[in-house]
Amino acid sequence: MAEELSGLRPMNAMMGWTEGVESKNDAIELAKGFITRRFTALEASWYAVAPFMGGYLWEVHEGGPGKGYIGAAIEALSQNPSSKFWFPSADRAFQIMMRDGKPFGILLSKSESLPVINSDQPPLAMITKMQPAVRKGTGVFMTGAAMAGVGAIFLISSMAFYAVSANPGPSVRAVDFSSMPHAQWGQVQGTGVEEIVSKIEMKDGKWSVERRPHVVPGLRELRDEGAKAVQKARESIMPMPKVEEDAPPPAAPPAPLPAPAPAGIPGAQPGQQTPPAAPATAKPPVAPAAPAANLGANGKPLTAAELRRRARERATGTAHAPMPAPIPVPVDKGNKK
Repeated sequence: MAEELSGLRPMNAMMGWTEGVESKNDAIELAKGFITRRFTALEASWYAVAPFMGGYLWEVHEGGPGKGYIGAAIEALSQNPSSKFWFPSADRAFQIMMRDGKPFGILLSKSESLPVINSDQPPLAMITKMQPAVRKGTGVFMTGAAMAGVGAIFLISSMAFYAVSANPGPSVRAVDFSSMPHAQWGQVQGTGVEEIVSKIEMKDGKWSVERRPHVVPGLRELRDEGAKAVQKARESIMPMPKVEEDAPPPAAPPAPLPAPAPAGIPGAQPGQQTPPAAPATAKPPVAPAAPAANLGANGKPLTAAELRRRARERATGTAHAPMPAPIPVPVDKGNKK
């Protein structure tokens, strides 16, 4: 019997019964607490719980394939409560029985386990699926891996479909944006007020504009009145008199160079030059006097721009008197600080 159990039994296997427990979650926490206190390999531990006789029967394993004896134990105790049943726990035997009308389990010593293990009574069958004490996320991982595989297959299939069947690149021709409808407004920009654009239509690859006349009542009379008003305004404007610009005054003749002083003149030094004596009848040139009408308030001749301005004022009747010269204000220099 010992040879048949090798490789299948867990390192440790325990079973217990807790009276008065009504919640399955409480029974699970009791089983996990026993695993935390007694077992070392927590990630390789398993548990199983089941309601039995007003309480919960729980089973814990350290190692093993994750199959429990709790289902077979409940069935055996229910059918034959006076008998003892056992299952292996490493190299020892764990007995489960009814004592005082309640389930009772005990882990036999090695010496007590040998007769039980070598007896003709077979152990309880491992028929109950157990839960891992520490969740490894295997289910979530498998679900995510399946979804990732489906997504990868869908991506590859869509890429293949696009490359083979749904690629419109070679069949798309170049777009001439100048032939688009919104680019044809330049054909109707010069439409006057006496026309209406009925439609813009493309025929045989060319755009055509269809217009119809638009009659505006009183438009012709309004245009005639405007032309008459413009003509009357032009006739009322007097022509501007032409003003000849003043010729610039002649330049003064250059001064004669001084002649060398003749010898024999008292006070003359060698190399000294004295101006020649002017003839008795010679007079300096006198510039012609400007007309009184061409003189300003300061007695100076007016410029060509000022003469044109005065002629324009006389023609339009807007001439005005010149402004008087400013009166000097005396300043007391003795009180200046």
